[in-house]
Amino acid sequence: MKKAIVVGASRGIGLQVTISLLNDGYEVYALSSNCEELVLQTSQLTETKVGNLHPIQCDLGEGADRASAIRALRGLGLFSQLVFVSGLPYGGRLGMVLPEDVRRVFEVNTHAFIELLQGLIRTFEQPASVVVVSSTAASFSQVGNSVYGASKIALERMVASFALEFRDKRIRFN
Repeated sequence: MKKAIVVGASRGIGLQVTISLLNDGYEVYALSSNCEELVLQTSQLTETKVGNLHPIQCDLGEGADRASAIRALRGLGLFSQLVFVSGLPYGGRLGMVLPEDVRRVFEVNTHAFIELLQGLIRTFEQPASVVVVSSTAASFSQVGNSVYGASKIALERMVASFALEFRDKRIRFN
C-alpha cells in the first residue's frame, strides 16, 4: 500500500487531499494541530479507509512538535507523497506588524517545510512527489498581506529549486 504524508490535514484543502488519498487507497499520515477535528471530519469514510488514517499531532510553529513528527515518520518505511498544505494567514499594515508575528508566520509557512523535508527526504520512494500548496498572495500584492505573501513566495522559490536539485533522484516537486 502506498503511503503519503499530508501536512495541514484537518481543514480546507488539506482535509480534501487527505480524504482523496484515503479514497484512492493510500495509507495517510496526517500532521495537524487539531487531530480531533481531523478525525471528526473523516468519520464519514468507511471503516477500512478511516483505518488507513494516522493522525499525528503537530503544531508547525513548535520545533519540538516538528522533531517529534519527523522521528515518528522516519520509522514507518517509504513514502510516495508529501503534501504540504499548511499555512498560517496573517494580515496587517506595516505599522501594525509585530516581529514575533513575522517570525511565527515564516516558522509555520516556510521553515517548517524545510525542516520536514530535510528530516524526511530519505524516506521517499523513487519516484515520489512533493506537492506544496501556496497562495495567490505570492503572486498578487495586497495592502496588509506583505508578511503572508512573502512567506509563500519563499516557499515557491524553494520548491522550484528543489525540483532541479532532486530531479535526478526522481522526486518531483510541484
